[in-house]
This record gives sequence, structure tokens and C-alpha cells, in this order.
Amino acid sequence: MTLEKPVELNDRGAELYEQNKFGDALLYFEKAIALSPEYGKAWCNRANCLFSLERYQEAVNSCRRAVDVSPLFPEAWLSKATSEVTLGLSEDAVVSFQIFLALADQQKHKPLMQTATQSLRELSAKGFRMKDAEIFLWLVKGCRAVSEQRQLDKAIKFFDNAISLFPQCAAAWHFKALCLRELNRPDEAIECWEKAGAADDRNAVYWFNMGVLLAKQSSFDAALASYTRATELDPYYMEAWNNRGRVLGMLRRVEEALPCFDKAIELSPSSAVTWFNKARLEDADGRREEAAVSYSRFVEHALDFPDEYEQQLTHAGKRLDELMPAIPLTADGAATHADKEIAGRGGAPAAGQISGEAVIWSDKAYDCLVAGDLDGAIKNAEKALSLDDRDDLAWVNKGAALYSRSWIGHEAFKFDKHMMNEALSCFNKAIEINPRGPLGFLNKGLCLNDLGQYPEAIASFEKTLALDPRNVTAWCHKGNSYRAAGLCNEAVYCCDRALELDSSFSLPWYFRAVSLLSLNKETEALGCFRKFLEREPDKNSVLARDATERVAAIVRRIMDQSGSDNG
Repeated sequence: MTLEKPVELNDRGAELYEQNKFGDALLYFEKAIALSPEYGKAWCNRANCLFSLERYQEAVNSCRRAVDVSPLFPEAWLSKATSEVTLGLSEDAVVSFQIFLALADQQKHKPLMQTATQSLRELSAKGFRMKDAEIFLWLVKGCRAVSEQRQLDKAIKFFDNAISLFPQCAAAWHFKALCLRELNRPDEAIECWEKAGAADDRNAVYWFNMGVLLAKQSSFDAALASYTRATELDPYYMEAWNNRGRVLGMLRRVEEALPCFDKAIELSPSSAVTWFNKARLEDADGRREEAAVSYSRFVEHALDFPDEYEQQLTHAGKRLDELMPAIPLTADGAATHADKEIAGRGGAPAAGQISGEAVIWSDKAYDCLVAGDLDGAIKNAEKALSLDDRDDLAWVNKGAALYSRSWIGHEAFKFDKHMMNEALSCFNKAIEINPRGPLGFLNKGLCLNDLGQYPEAIASFEKTLALDPRNVTAWCHKGNSYRAAGLCNEAVYCCDRALELDSSFSLPWYFRAVSLLSLNKETEALGCFRKFLEREPDKNSVLARDATERVAAIVRRIMDQSGSDNG
């Protein structure tokens, strides 16, 4: 795969990071990594974001991935050292600082070298002794022999020299193992990773790499143990969750495998590989409807890279043709196409044993929502929950009423934050009861967006679409969250997906128009605003008034520009 797109994503993330938009930057770095898992710079930048967000353990784990794929990248070792100091991992930090100094360029990294040297002095004063510098010279020589000359046997000798001076040097054991793996000596590589793990029992990368080799040897139980250990050490290790799911699938432990794929998707919703692996397992287990959804999600994310996923796309297309006719079409949940979405009884409850009387009261709550009787909706939903608090849709309906009420009596684009959080709690309860119900995730995303938690809102809409790929409301509001987060190209893409599903829906036209304005595409935005106004049923709504004012302003600018050009 060409690095062009990952590099562009990484560069955009770096721009946002410089603007202190750490959450937005993180989204870009993670997209770059999803496309190119060996892109060490993106891993390092991701770590810096996580550190700025005070997610220090995740930052250290990200640094470990960075130095694993790019051992000659000095900044990765420095970021790793800084994160380790923050977490109190002082022994590890000493090693990371010394490796940074061994790699650093005297001209390019002079200020950073001074900072690292000062940090080492402070650690030394606290009783953490520096290791023999010769260890790290051998380590760097070994890495250069691999990266610059591809001399694997020579590199192994350099790593052995480092190990002879410092037998607990986990990095030397790890890099030696990588060389042995490339030389097709898997048993020796596994032994080296075991020694690396013994020297540093907190690094998930060693366990992951062991799992890969053990799975290739069809030692699935041992591979499973390795992947399990990797996910225990680093719960955010998407690839480890994916591979753990694959091995469990090979062992025919389907009920354990699927949650692993779900966790991997939660961590990286755009991972085409995970969607495909999940689809194949669901398909093989006879879960036709679930498989069709997962195949659809795979195709959505793989189409940008048709050459890489050619065979999988052919298989997915064939299976979708076979599966889709067998799946009855259902309504898009509670998609009412209102400015502020209300939920309702549009999806299956979590279990078939919910009290019939509770369902009746929950349906009454939904009827009140549709009629605009928010007090009645809350009252009926609470009655349903008093009869059976396992009714996830009663929680959704109560949350939807609270959500709508939070906006009443307030100025445009202002709301009652306390009541919004109450609504969010209801949606979280619905998800807890029924994690396969799209309505809880959809409405949770709306709350999170309005609370300004845009990355979390996007993740919630992703989960909605994983369960219901044709949910036009989720595509629309996912686009709005991207727009609010400053990711306007992504916003336009999501709005386009919504309009492909329903071009008569007014709201995606509005969000698309505002996003295009931010991209300085004024003429195209003008057309979208006009299409929004053509379709918007309430000509006096806040958005309609705003769109009308924007159209007038754009037209004035265009006319003024035309006049100045003629003059």
C-alpha cells in the first residue's frame, strides 16, 4: 500500500495537534494507522496526543508500537521515555532516554538531547542508574543493520553483544526476535520474545508477536493465551483483539470470538479487516442477517482500497447477493427526519421475556413523543420501567423525551445541560440492556454531539451504523459531528451517504452546505442551502432562518464580486 494517504492523514492530524485540538488530531492519527499499521510516525504522534489528553498508559503503549515498527525513530524513544517518567516507570525511562541519545542527531535534536540528558541526571539523582552506553551503541548498530542494509545475521550478532552486556535488555531480545522471524526461525524467535517478556512484563507487543507465530504453527491454544495476555496488558490493542477473535473462531468458540471483533471495531471502526473477519465467522455460524451487515461495513471501508482487498471484495459481493434477499427489510428504527431526533419502538427488545404490560406503556410513551407530549412520554416510560426495567426501548423513549425537553424554553442552540445528561444516562442504560439495539447508540450520539463531545459522538454513530448500515439519521448526524470537530471533508462524505439513502431528507443538505462553506466552496454550498430550503417543512425553523440568511449573504458576495470584476 502506498503511504500517500496515511501521510496526508498524519499531516492533517499534526496541524490539528499544533492547534491544541488533541481529540480531533487523534482521529486523524488513528485513521493513518488503520491504513498503514507500520507507520511509526503516526504511532508516535498518536502517543503525543494521548499524553496531552492525560491518557498516559495508552500513550506508553502507543510509543511501544512506534518503536516496534520504527526502532530508528529517535522521537518515538523520547516520547516513550517521557510517558514512562509520568507513569513512574523510571527504570524503563532510563533505557528509553539512553536509546534516544544513541540515535539522536547532534544538529537536529540538540535541544531535545539537552532535555533528555537533564532528565537522566534527575533520575540518576533518585537512584536510577544509567546503563553502559556501549549497550545502546550495539543496539543502534543492530537496528541500522536491519533497516539500512538488511543484514539480519550481522544484526543478530550486534543484538547479542548488547544482551551480553545487559541480559535484561528487553529491546535487544525483541529486535533479535524480529530478525529470527524474518529468517524463518520461529521457535528461536518465540524463545527471544519470552525472554523479552520476562525482562519487561508490561509490553503487549512481545505477546502479540508470539501469538502471530504460534497461530501460523496452528498452535491455536497457545496463540490464544498470547493474544489474551496482549489484550490484558494493552486493552486498546486493536490488532490483538482482532487476532484473538480469529483464533477463537478457529477453535469454534464463536460466542467468545464475536465480542473480540466488536471490541476491535470499537477501537477502530474503519478497520476493513476486522469487519471481514467478523462477517466470515457470522456467515459460517449461520447468522445471515448479522453477516450481511458486517459484509456491508467491510465493503464500505474497503472500497477506497480495491487493489488491496480485491479477493475479499469479490467474496463479500457474492455473499451479499446471496444473503440480502433472505433478510426482510425493516423501517430505519426511529428515523423521523426531525431537527432533533426522537426515538421509539423501531428495533427488537433485548430479550423476548419483557413484560407485555410494560411494552404497552412503552408504546404509549412513543405515541406521546410523536404527538409532542413530552411530559406524557416521560410518565408512560417511567410506568413501563416500574413494571419491567429491562425494557431498553422504554429507557430510549424516556431519554428521547428528556432530550427534547432540554431544548424547550432556551434560546437557539442552547439547552439544559443537566437534563441532557439525564437523557444520556437513559440511553446508556438502554445500551447496557441491549448492546445490539441501534436506537440507544443513535440517541446517545445526539446527546454527546450537543454536549460538545464530538469524537465520542462519532464513535456512537459508528456503532449505530454497524448495527443498521442504512440508518440515514446516523449518517446525517455523524456528518454533523465531523463538521463540528472541524473535519469537514469527512462531514461531506457522511452527508453524501445520507443523501444517497434519502435525498428528500432536508438536514444533510444543511450540514453539507455548512461544511462546504468551511472548505471555501461557496458556490457549491449555495446550491445545498437552496436544496435544504426546498425540502425543509418548517420554513420558520432556526435552521431555515439561518440558511436563508446565509443564502442572501452568499448571493450578495457573488454579486459584489461580479460588479468589481466588471468595473
